[in-house]
Amino acid sequence: MNTTFYNCGRDGSGLMYSAAVISAVIDRYSPKYVIIDLNPDELCHSEEGQLAPLLPYYQNPAIRSYVNYNSKYEKYKLLSKMYIYNSLLTNVIVGNLPFNKSRLSDVDGYVALDKVMQYSKRGTYVEGKIINSRVDLLNDILYKLNKKHISVAVVISPLYFSFNTDLTASTIQKICQKYKNTKFLNYENDQGYEDYKLYSDSYHLNQNGADKFSNDLCTRLAAPNN
Repeated sequence: MNTTFYNCGRDGSGLMYSAAVISAVIDRYSPKYVIIDLNPDELCHSEEGQLAPLLPYYQNPAIRSYVNYNSKYEKYKLLSKMYIYNSLLTNVIVGNLPFNKSRLSDVDGYVALDKVMQYSKRGTYVEGKIINSRVDLLNDILYKLNKKHISVAVVISPLYFSFNTDLTASTIQKICQKYKNTKFLNYENDQGYEDYKLYSDSYHLNQNGADKFSNDLCTRLAAPNN
């Protein structure tokens, strides 16, 4: 897309984490484009107890409100200055052991996966029940971005699954349609990504798949009528 970029995603983190990062970023400056990658069940599960990566930054006003969602007792736990690092202690120790000194290289936040998954039949993705607070969260993110006139693409990336229902996708699409600066691109059941050789596992594209997806996504984002 002939522009600089940075991948702010974090493995295992979801919409709440993304909302916190986006809020912190747009509090300082306005990027030209924001791409939000969502899981097919992003509106169906809570992230309570999963926001430890945000804890060291709780003093940032743009992040603090999201940290409180980690648990109903979070404001009391944060009275301890040690609490914000408790869950990271094991990671810090393991990360500094001799056998783990080598790190996966990244390109502006993107870490390539070279593995090719073994062939298996595509499973059927089971969708959960939509949580209204998750819908409100996505709507709030898109409202903030559009208020700053930032172009946004909300994307459901390819997965090695078949999708029989699309309640989450249709809900996301309705939210996106409210904002003129927002596009929704859904790769569920996309025939171009049915080959298992494009995946590292059922949930992640490998390097070949990522190259194909990146080129396809950029082409669609650059299309004037998309």
